[in-house]
Amino acid sequence: MSEVQVKVSSVTNAMRGKNILNANSIAAYYKRTARPSANEGCGYSIYIKSQDKDRALKILSDSGIRIIGVEMQ
Repeated sequence: MSEVQVKVSSVTNAMRGKNILNANSIAAYYKRTARPSANEGCGYSIYIKSQDKDRALKILSDSGIRIIGVEMQ
């Protein structure tokens, strides 16, 4: 099963986002983004299963988590 990498602006947003998703029954973890570009802040990403993508992105957005980018892994 593939994963979705949700790039966020800070480690704080990554930790908050993971906790919010877990509280909504979406398995998620975060880690440092490999080779972040200059506009990606601290360079952290939240990883989720691809089938949870749409729901997870809505939850994160509604919770005020700033999403910088989304990539399939």
